[in-house]
Amino acid sequence: MNQQLEKTDHIHEDQYLEYFTAPPSKETKVTLNISRSPFVLLSYTATQYVQVTSAIFRKKFGIGSTAWRLLVVLFRNPRSSSNEISQFVRTDKAAVSRALHLLMEQGYVHYSGHPEDERIKVWLLSESGELLHDRMLKVSAKIYEYLLSDLEDHEINSLRNSLQVLSKRIDHLPEKIFE
Repeated sequence: MNQQLEKTDHIHEDQYLEYFTAPPSKETKVTLNISRSPFVLLSYTATQYVQVTSAIFRKKFGIGSTAWRLLVVLFRNPRSSSNEISQFVRTDKAAVSRALHLLMEQGYVHYSGHPEDERIKVWLLSESGELLHDRMLKVSAKIYEYLLSDLEDHEINSLRNSLQVLSKRIDHLPEKIFE
């Protein structure tokens, strides 16, 4: 059974919902429009981006996109804890921990105790990790240039601004959706 949504409740529904006639009953139903919904497209595009770039990075460097993001975080923020890293990359701590241990096994990162609490590990890039960062940055920049080449600067800025607005709203979603 497909409940109809009240049109007045959803002012942007034409941007993400699709009404269609379902055979054989010819009953009108509603679901997400997978070719128009910005969040479906964003999700598909992000998944596609991560899969393709991970394959490129694995082939060329032996690590995927998640590990690459951790290298960037540690390059910018040395001596970060795994909790801090997971907040930077917005990934769960288990995925960060797996990636850190992979990078450590390959000699790209190492850890030491936190200066104020030795029980907390803080992570740093090794010299080879910094060199890998620099090599991967060149490839990443080529990927960015290729992907953004059909967009004007104002379109890129608009996309960035829109994503930042949505990210902030997503942070507050759990508390807002059930009010």
